[in-house]
Amino acid sequence: AAPDADELTIVAHLPERRLPWLATEGTQAAQTLDELRRCAAGAARTVELKLISELDAGQLSALGRELRIDLLVVGQPTIRILGVAGEVRKQLGLPLLYSGSGTFADRPITNIVCVAFGERAFRAVNEFLREQGTPDLQVKFASGPTLPQTEMDLVVLARFPGPLLVARVWPAPVLVLSPAAAPAVALRRPLELSPSPPPLSPAKRSW
Repeated sequence: AAPDADELTIVAHLPERRLPWLATEGTQAAQTLDELRRCAAGAARTVELKLISELDAGQLSALGRELRIDLLVVGQPTIRILGVAGEVRKQLGLPLLYSGSGTFADRPITNIVCVAFGERAFRAVNEFLREQGTPDLQVKFASGPTLPQTEMDLVVLARFPGPLLVARVWPAPVLVLSPAAAPAVALRRPLELSPSPPPLSPAKRSW
């Protein structure tokens, strides 16, 4: 869970109904929203749910600036949603947390694997570790697609891998660093872009 999070904003994509006279569509949508609220309860001190009918990176980026978010979070997104999330990450210069089908253990993150290709990527990872590392943090590095066979609570990627992020089964949640610089992940406010119940986050503020 993310007990230290101050605020969590969940952005739920709810397309406009093509057949508005079908009552079952409205019922299913209401059930989905109720499930999101139940899953998000207790994830942060303040939880807010926003509905959008269109996936527009520009509008979502404007919303992110208005809310002053620090982290973009996706659960199990479609390729389209992932593409929008990647563009929002680029426009806002934010890190992105991908939880996939897994969840965070209810304990501090102590084992991470950092994946970096090239000098610029290694600089970003090293800066991230300097800012966010703790004496108890165990770090292993990978310079290729094969991850070490070890216990891990988080995978850190220096670059956004695009559709490969959802095409691969990861052994732990994945944090993609900011496209501009290593992010400050001592976060203040969460905002989630996902059609599924929100993932658990170790951060203090996310989107």
